[in-house]
Amino acid sequence: MKIVAFSGLPFHRWCLEDVVKSARARGHEVVEVGHQPTHAHDWWTGSADVRSAIAFEDPDFIVVADYPYGPLRSGTRIGTKIVSVRHSFASRGNTYQPEQADADVLPLFSEYDRDRLGSAKLLPEIGSARSAPGTGCPWVGPMFRQKSATDRAWLLDRLGINRADERPIVAVATTWNEWTSLDVVRALAADGSRIVVWRPHWAASWRRPGEADLVRSFGAHVDDPLAHPAGLLLAADILVGDVSGIVLLATLIRSGKGVRFGRIVEGALPIVQIDPDPAALSSSGQLDIGGPEWTFRDSIGPRVSVARAAEQIVDAVDSLLADDPWRASRATVGQTLVGTYTDGTSADRLVRWLESS
Repeated sequence: MKIVAFSGLPFHRWCLEDVVKSARARGHEVVEVGHQPTHAHDWWTGSADVRSAIAFEDPDFIVVADYPYGPLRSGTRIGTKIVSVRHSFASRGNTYQPEQADADVLPLFSEYDRDRLGSAKLLPEIGSARSAPGTGCPWVGPMFRQKSATDRAWLLDRLGINRADERPIVAVATTWNEWTSLDVVRALAADGSRIVVWRPHWAASWRRPGEADLVRSFGAHVDDPLAHPAGLLLAADILVGDVSGIVLLATLIRSGKGVRFGRIVEGALPIVQIDPDPAALSSSGQLDIGGPEWTFRDSIGPRVSVARAAEQIVDAVDSLLADDPWRASRATVGQTLVGTYTDGTSADRLVRWLESS
């Protein structure tokens, strides 16, 4: 079996990496092909160079994390199948867009995912050549390790901070747009009582490259937007996010022994959510009120209006670290998103399914 793993944007690589590793470990040939963008939202839309590179490899499967899928077939032999692992739990991450119907194989994340796809009429019809195998989400495997002191030590070493530093780690992860101001990062870092780590969306870091230096000038740190988020999320004591798939991903974090805030149980990463301006949200075309990023919002953690986030974020973070009444409901959200596929081997399940198909 030969696979081409295609990244339409650089951050798609972490969505594909577990499938790539599993396929190679099982003795299959995997060729990684990537589109080289020229600006922040220059996702691949069908350029001839990529189509030629993929056709040259003559793969059995093309594994991708986002559409368009149709142009990927150009020049390939009949029978080559497009496998979409998608790249977010959030609807605004293209997860339930009509274009998903163009994929030949659409791995199911959970029963909830099946229901959402069914409501959007994206599931294969009876007798169709398309497939929707129940394998689980292929890119969440690293999230199922128990949170431990080792994760914290890894991040502190990476940031050049003494391991003896006991300040809470506050991860701030925002979306690609400008809904959330960096004033939130400034406020959290101002008194030096927290280790603040900002994870920009890849597109934002490209579009506004000077922001990383600005964040460092606040006394905060910058995470790599191309790395799997698991490293930061497992190390953090709390997450500040907005309407982002990373907020939903963080609901999967489990507690473990040796965490500084050892009182935290299931639903182990407290999350403060910043609500964007409703007018900006509506005009962006990114609103899917039925999407999980909105359906589960009140079950995940406290919500702060973006208009007052800079002045309220410190109290919101400190209060949630002291008492987290959302931990049980947040754990239920995570369980809903991934269903029974919590063993961290969904990528391997997908590869084995491809072998047998």
